[in-house]
Amino acid sequence: SNRRFTASVSTRYRFGNGLANELLLAGGKRVFQFNNDNPIPQVNNTTNTLLYGNNFMKIYEARFGEVRYQRRVAKRFTVAADVKFQSRIPLENTDTTTFWGGRNRSPKYTPNYPVEITPSNFKPHQALVAGVSIRYRPGARFIELPDRTINIGSKYPLFTLGIDKGVHGFLGSDVDFTRWRFSVQDALDLKLAGELRFKAVIGGFIGPVKAEIPDYQHFNGNRVLTAGPYLNTFQLAPYFANSTKDPFFSILHLEHRFNGALTNKIPGIRKLNLRLVAGMNAFAVDRDRRYLDFFFGVDNILKVLRFDYYFAYTAEGYFDRGLKIGIRAFTGLFDEN
Repeated sequence: SNRRFTASVSTRYRFGNGLANELLLAGGKRVFQFNNDNPIPQVNNTTNTLLYGNNFMKIYEARFGEVRYQRRVAKRFTVAADVKFQSRIPLENTDTTTFWGGRNRSPKYTPNYPVEITPSNFKPHQALVAGVSIRYRPGARFIELPDRTINIGSKYPLFTLGIDKGVHGFLGSDVDFTRWRFSVQDALDLKLAGELRFKAVIGGFIGPVKAEIPDYQHFNGNRVLTAGPYLNTFQLAPYFANSTKDPFFSILHLEHRFNGALTNKIPGIRKLNLRLVAGMNAFAVDRDRRYLDFFFGVDNILKVLRFDYYFAYTAEGYFDRGLKIGIRAFTGLFDEN
């Protein structure tokens, strides 16, 4: 309804004898979520908005350009550098109609910006952000073929260190910040006991910070019925209430897949090939902004479904509980990245 044409293009060139080496170019004009990790699928937001008036997704428009170069400099090291530019334009709600009521009848509709962070939408501005990251997995093993190299894994975790710099002044950029992030993740094969997957992250902002909301550290919340990627989502958390530009934050995702260790001992259940799962997700910014959830569930239902039940707590105590449904056909849902 903004009557503006938006289009973008991207191209990816992979080279060398492995898929780790690539050059990405992208640009155009498009609509972004305030959390550029896109934690809210469009179909989920449309459904919840039209049925219940819950317009969880908060968006803005931007002319943008991006260049990313990634290369494996050694068998166990991958280095990446990228430069992103956005000329950001605020967007406002133009319709509050739901299936069950006329325009402006739903009290749940909220403005098209994170009201937990700001009382009004942002002013148009530019942001130029340059970043570099290093991924290291010790003990990684490879199969060498004439035309490519295949990584067959390692018994050690994957370590990733990334630093982003908001460049002030160049190309009219209004932001000025230094943001860092360090993560460790792995999947441990415990043989008959199943598989333990985890991802631990620390990070924050260094020195004086001049950042707009899209540049904050956001924690991928989820207020809809379907689950988000399991090692990257806090399944009952709000989307922006804990977003931060503070000097330090920490994250932990932990999930144990029993892989039949318990269900294979139950007559009748074994034939269904069900898999029990359990775990926790947590993050902390300061004493007042903390989140923790515990869950247990059943995976591999009809080979495509997963049901989990969550109990969530914040610094104030009990927060929420609820069921989440995972559908394997959703790309990336069961990934750990």
